[in-house]
Amino acid sequence: MSGLLFGMGDVDYSGPLAEAYDRGRRLPPATTRIWIEAARRHLPTGSDPVLDLGAGTGRFLRALGEGLGAPIVGLEPAAGMRALAMEHIGPAISLVGGTASKLPFASDVFRGVWASQVLHHVTDLEGCALELRRVIKQGGRVLVRGMYEALPTQWPLVRYFPGVVSVHERFFSSLEQMRIALLCSGFSELAHECIEQVVAEDAESFYERTAQRADSGLVLLSDSDFKAGLATLRHEIDHGRCIGPISEILDLVVFG
Repeated sequence: MSGLLFGMGDVDYSGPLAEAYDRGRRLPPATTRIWIEAARRHLPTGSDPVLDLGAGTGRFLRALGEGLGAPIVGLEPAAGMRALAMEHIGPAISLVGGTASKLPFASDVFRGVWASQVLHHVTDLEGCALELRRVIKQGGRVLVRGMYEALPTQWPLVRYFPGVVSVHERFFSSLEQMRIALLCSGFSELAHECIEQVVAEDAESFYERTAQRADSGLVLLSDSDFKAGLATLRHEIDHGRCIGPISEILDLVVFG
C-alpha cells in the first residue's frame, strides 16, 4: 500500500516496509479460514472473478482462490508489496498494479470485492466507491474488513500504544465516511458482523509480530512512543501479564 493510492505520504509500502508487513501481518491458518468462510457466506455463488482490493503481500490471494473456487484478481499499487505477493500466485490468480479511484478493469466484471483493511486508507473515497460500483456485476458484493467501530477495545495493541487511537482519527477514514461514500454511489448496506480472530498463538509470537512495526498506525507513531510501547509489552510478557492466544475483533461490513 502506498501513499499514492491511500493519501498517506508518510508511509511508503514500496520500500523495506513491504517485507516487515509480510512478516508482521501474517495470520494463523485457522484465522484465515474464518475469513474465507465469512466471504463464502456473503458473496454470490458463480464462476465470475473476485477482486482483492489492496492485496498487499498477498496473504489472502491463494486462500480466496481455494475457498471460493473462482478466479482472483489482486490489485496492489506498491511494487514492493506486489513482488512479495507473487509468491502466492497460482492457478486462476493474477496480480496487477493500479489505483482505487481508477480501477484498470472493464465494467461489470467482478461478482465481489474483498476490501481487507484498505478502504480507510483511500483519500478519494467517492471516486473509489463509484469505481467499485462500475466494475461489480449486478448482484455483486463489496466486503469491507477492518477494525473500525471500537478501536480502543477491539485492538489489543492500544494497551501498549495508546497513541494509535489519535493517529487513526487523524489520518484514516472512519467506517461512517466509507459507508456514506458507498451508499451515495448506489450500494446498500446488507450486513455488519463483528468477528473475533486470533492473531498470535502465544505472547512471544505477538511480540515478534508487533516488533515488525508493520501496521500503518504504528508507523505513524513517533519512534519514542513505539519504543516505549514495545518495552511495556516486553515487560508484561516477562511478568506473565500477557499470555496467548492473542485475539482481536474486526468488523465485516457487506454492501451490495
